[in-house]
Amino acid sequence: MEYPIKISSRYQFIVLFLCLIIISAWFALSRIELETRKNVLKSLFTVAQTTQEALHIWIKQSKSNLKDITTESEVITLTHALLLENNNGQDLVISPSLKKLRKIMANKLEKQAAVGFFIIAPDKISIASMRNENIGSTNIIYQHRKQHLQRAFSGETVFIPTIYSDIPLKSRTGELKKRQPTIFIASPINDDKGNVVAVLTLRLDPASDFTRITQIGRIGDTGETYAFDDKGTLITQSRFDQQLKRIGLIEAENEAMLAIRIADPGGNMLKGFIPTTSTEERPLTFMATNAISGQSFRHLDSYRDYRGVTVLGSWIWDESLNVGLATEIDAKEAMQPYYDTRNTVIAVLFLTVTLALALLFIILKLEKGTKRKLAIAYAKLEEKVEARTKELKESEKKFRTIFESNGDAMILVDESGFIDCNEAALQMFLCKNRKEFLGTHPLKWSSHTQINGSKSSNQLLEEYMFKAFTIGQHDFEWNYVRTDGEVFSSEVRLTSLTMYGKNIIQGSIRDISERKLAERKLDSLNKELEELSYLDGLTGIANRRRFDQTFEIEWRRCQRNQQPLSLMMIDIDLFKQYNDFYGHQQGDNCLISVAKALQSVSKRASDLLARYGGEEFILLLPETSATETTALAKKYLNKVIALQLPHESSTAANIVTISIGISTIIPSTDGQPASLISAADKLLYKAKKSGRNRIETM
Repeated sequence: MEYPIKISSRYQFIVLFLCLIIISAWFALSRIELETRKNVLKSLFTVAQTTQEALHIWIKQSKSNLKDITTESEVITLTHALLLENNNGQDLVISPSLKKLRKIMANKLEKQAAVGFFIIAPDKISIASMRNENIGSTNIIYQHRKQHLQRAFSGETVFIPTIYSDIPLKSRTGELKKRQPTIFIASPINDDKGNVVAVLTLRLDPASDFTRITQIGRIGDTGETYAFDDKGTLITQSRFDQQLKRIGLIEAENEAMLAIRIADPGGNMLKGFIPTTSTEERPLTFMATNAISGQSFRHLDSYRDYRGVTVLGSWIWDESLNVGLATEIDAKEAMQPYYDTRNTVIAVLFLTVTLALALLFIILKLEKGTKRKLAIAYAKLEEKVEARTKELKESEKKFRTIFESNGDAMILVDESGFIDCNEAALQMFLCKNRKEFLGTHPLKWSSHTQINGSKSSNQLLEEYMFKAFTIGQHDFEWNYVRTDGEVFSSEVRLTSLTMYGKNIIQGSIRDISERKLAERKLDSLNKELEELSYLDGLTGIANRRRFDQTFEIEWRRCQRNQQPLSLMMIDIDLFKQYNDFYGHQQGDNCLISVAKALQSVSKRASDLLARYGGEEFILLLPETSATETTALAKKYLNKVIALQLPHESSTAANIVTISIGISTIIPSTDGQPASLISAADKLLYKAKKSGRNRIETM
């Protein structure tokens, strides 16, 4: 009775086939999910790194500016005087030294966009501030960021993360409110022996550059980049303030900054989950726990954020700043492409299993009839052959069903060109019918320029097909062209098959144009962020950082070529009086108007106009003689006069005017770039002393 055994083995084959189909589908979906997560996390980590670099650039500039103040002799002298008066028990509030220091710092605060300052004695007592109430009290930084302040007293210039202000500050609505977030930059003040005698701090608004830099790193509709301290407290503004107010994590009149602890509530509060523990009792999120412990990496699995929403994220713990940076996006939004692919594969798999079960049902019926009429089955051998032939046709039909229903473009190719394709391939290449596509060579549909910059060639395609024949499979990216001329990027997988007695190539083509576009957009955002770091935020012209870099390059070039290098120092006359009379908003408008006027005069690409600080501008003129520079300076002077901006408090004229100091030099091998700036600055001072609205040259 061998025949029943053969029937039983057929059952096993069908079951095994279905198991292989299901396992293959499961493996493919797992692979797609893993790759999707990797790509998302790669993008998130890139954003986190870019944000970290932008923060370092901003903080480095702020530290540099503060160091310049702490090295000024007058600031050091007044600090020593205040320390001595404090030690003698004198009332610092009425101290002439404090009055002089406040006058100096008022101008510094305006230039640095700061909202206040402290000078802190070694006993952590504030001996100088713009407010009398702070004098003689224990400094707020020592109360909340003791370790950071200790680092400053150890000789380090330190960024101090966000804390609540001890004084009312303006909120984003312009109202004075208590407990507003604030950040500080602290730098030591040294005596002539290099010993730290006090610490100078500048108070900055965290809602300005600090938060703005993190907000640039938002991806998609739910992406967020934010910073937090070593206690897990949010120290930048949140994208989800309205959500946090709705679910009760913050009060209606508050903001999330400093009010949110990056803790896991245990469930999605946006969907109604109500935690049973207080915020202080909840554990930190998976991200915050790992970041604070110093583990900066990307985590493939999703986790709950401080709202309880499941997210994917990357994070960095910045040891130098002692803060963490996290970039997160809702897992649902991030994984949506995978979910769409999964649903398609499941639908195809369901159709395949249904067809296989239908085939199994037919075989069962045939077997039942065969067992009942064994003699008839042997007598009707031709019917059996016919039945076997039918099975082969059904198998081929099943192959065609899978081939046609695949969401990717599927093709079969041999040495003559395309010999078969599915409907998805025709739709991808915008072909009206198979006749238009089959029989053509793959090179016909290839773009002249490929993704890696190489040129399309028959030799390159043959090399890829040879790899597929040799190792069984080869993957690569390729630019194709549709019938309407549109070029699109794709992922191609070539697989070696044996069909109809000969070796052929089966290929799957997946359109990845949208993914490539997203990658280009991310690169564009990174370049835009880098460009912003070189521009002055108010006037839109180059900032001092851009000038310093360009000046160093042009100095070396003119030194090498022995060409003249000229410099103009430009100052708006009596700008402080202008601000006092018309207000800071009008003062900002004045700066913008003057910057535009000056910029309109510069015609050469090599000339660089930059905002040097406050109301001062600087113009770098490579390969320009003193005579040419003087002639150009007159144009600048007249251009500003032509603006006819009223200046009633000016003693130089009744309109806004400028004073200019010009220096020119042919750099020598032993010369110093700073000498050119110093000379122009002295001539500018001479122009202002001589009545302003004039030009002074060497």
